[in-house]
Amino acid sequence: MNSTKCLFFVSLLKQILPAGMVLLLVACRSVAVTSTSLPVDETQTALLPTATLESTLKTTNVLVVTPTEEVVYPYYLPLVTKLENVSQTIGDVTTKIDWAYVDDGRVAIQYTISGLNWPDGSSMDPTQQVQMSIPAISDFQFGGFNGGSAGNVSSAQNGAVTGSSDQSFFVSALDAEKYPEISVRVSIPVEGPTKVGTFHLNFTVPVVNGIRIENIDQTVVANNVAMTLKSLIVNPSRVDALICFQMPSAVDWGLMSSKLNINGKEYSFSGGGAIEGTSGKGFSLSDPERCSSIGFDIIYDESAASIILTVPKLVASVNELVTKEVIDRANQRLADKGIQFDYENVDHGGNIVILKRPNGATDQEIYPLIWDALADQYEGPWAFTVPIK
Repeated sequence: MNSTKCLFFVSLLKQILPAGMVLLLVACRSVAVTSTSLPVDETQTALLPTATLESTLKTTNVLVVTPTEEVVYPYYLPLVTKLENVSQTIGDVTTKIDWAYVDDGRVAIQYTISGLNWPDGSSMDPTQQVQMSIPAISDFQFGGFNGGSAGNVSSAQNGAVTGSSDQSFFVSALDAEKYPEISVRVSIPVEGPTKVGTFHLNFTVPVVNGIRIENIDQTVVANNVAMTLKSLIVNPSRVDALICFQMPSAVDWGLMSSKLNINGKEYSFSGGGAIEGTSGKGFSLSDPERCSSIGFDIIYDESAASIILTVPKLVASVNELVTKEVIDRANQRLADKGIQFDYENVDHGGNIVILKRPNGATDQEIYPLIWDALADQYEGPWAFTVPIK
């Protein structure tokens, strides 16, 4: 990765993805991005308002949704490479790659399948998954892919479906400095009301570069616990941070409450485990220190001079068996949000039963708040400011 901190502007906000997607900030050499960005048909985008449940839950039990800025799907769409003539036909069915996007952290595609004799509204077999491989990194562990992936396929309309696939790399698997352009091999199985076959497509695409900020070693002490920000990896589609902290007790403490702030826009934790450097620090509750990497789905604002990373509190994983005392404590924490629930323990897990909710609030919005309230918590906050210019 390039250590030059030349950052590319994208005037979009964070994407809200379909369930199951784990996508991933934006910083890159402007020359690399400018040479790979191509216009994309407006039909591939959608503009919707966004809102944060936790910030809009009121004590009146009414969910107030205030639209903010518009977002475009996917949020890195202005950086994709639009492909021409990358297609294969089997019988009457043609599968075409519409666009592709690659940076040091991920490879993503959109494709269209046409010529299907399927009824409108029919669906692809969900067990059939798109497979991608990159010969340049085939010698890396698991071919460079870390197992993080997302996909979405529309239902059939007029004999056509549109789908996408997004797959993540291990850190250091792909280096845009070494591979400014790569070959990608894609296998797309097409099966639904009828089985068409598997389409195999190959293409070459530029790799958008990012930056790595190492040896930050910024330490903050709060509530008698020292926490150190070690490094940041900033890719055009994701930012990851490596943080080490003292263990306040022998509990499975984590950094899931973390927030990233750029020019007043706040983004939430979206996954971790991407950065090397955690070996031997993070898996035993008896360790005095734990090191974890945390990631954020975010769009970068080129006018920002710094990134502010805040850990409001440490949050522990929830025990498999949830006691009545823990449930009562969680309900007390949620009372001012208008949420009340019960929890039914079953073998190897449990079921949440929502008893009271704000008007208009969905399970998808409420469940993360409930899991947070169920967990042990150790208050901070720890805040880090990192110059990015």
